[in-house]
Amino acid sequence: MDDPDAMDLGHDDLTGEIAGWEHARCNRSAGARKGNALRAAKGHPVQAAARPPKPDDGRHWVWCDVTGEWGPSSGVW
Repeated sequence: MDDPDAMDLGHDDLTGEIAGWEHARCNRSAGARKGNALRAAKGHPVQAAARPPKPDDGRHWVWCDVTGEWGPSSGVW
């Protein structure tokens, strides 16, 4: 996470709140997954990927496709 060109400013899709800096690859993969899920819900053949529930401890969490798990977001922007 030392390379600013490899970072995106993430947000919570439900609230619109800034979640903090995220790996660009993870952030963009999440956007693709959301688009795929929306298309699947409308009858398109693309299936949304399953993942474990997000931790519910009051912190900001982001999904990382690199590690395949939830990771805490810095929440700093």
